[in-house]
Amino acid sequence: MQHIVAASINCAEFNQNDMVNINTDLSYKPRRNGMRISKAMVLVSAILLGACASTPQTSSNTAMYSGFLGNYSDMKTVMDSEKNEVLRWVKPDLVKGKYSKLIIKPVTYYPYPKTNEQITQANLDKIASYLTERVKLELGKNFVLTDKPGSDTAEVSVAITGVETSLEGLKIYEVTPVTLVYAGATAALGKRDKVVAVYVEGITKDSLSGEPLVKAVRKGTGEKLPDDKQQLQVENLKTVLDSWAKGTGTLAAQLK
Repeated sequence: MQHIVAASINCAEFNQNDMVNINTDLSYKPRRNGMRISKAMVLVSAILLGACASTPQTSSNTAMYSGFLGNYSDMKTVMDSEKNEVLRWVKPDLVKGKYSKLIIKPVTYYPYPKTNEQITQANLDKIASYLTERVKLELGKNFVLTDKPGSDTAEVSVAITGVETSLEGLKIYEVTPVTLVYAGATAALGKRDKVVAVYVEGITKDSLSGEPLVKAVRKGTGEKLPDDKQQLQVENLKTVLDSWAKGTGTLAAQLK
């Protein structure tokens, strides 16, 4: 099989039965059949979204996460109001009602992705700006938004940290942090849509002490990209970004 297209930056832990080891020279061997795959081409080094697992399953797989939250060992998988899995931690002795104001920091990428013809700086900026505004809209429903620290103020930070893509109809897939990976099939297999899953990590801290109050890792799926020519734009991710913003509002309700 030829022309498997992949890019990796600090690849995370892979499923031992189905995964492949991806090296920085873009040449690797699948474990099951020993078939040599070469001539890899980097199509996209890009964004998104918190852990580098297919779903956030356990709190012990810390190698799968970006490091934005620091400690993940205390986090547990829960279901949110929309029946989506969320990896979450809430400070056990959190005093509800203490915080009535929030500082919303602009959404960032962690680590920051590379750009190319398919993933442009302009589109990356639009995606981050859109999510920032949606988070502000949701949190502003129940909190006073401010830019000044205080005893009644918490600080919310959100980062788009990872992307997982799978090629429809194939078993082999790649998972990398902050990298959009396209697996291209041979001419015999034909082209398939690329399914984009994006990850986000968020943390709420006391604005004065910096003490963590709430942490979360979320996964969402954007619109399919029909080919390797189409640029990834904010329109492809609006549904999942809106869901994340709503989830951030629900999570912040833990402070009330």
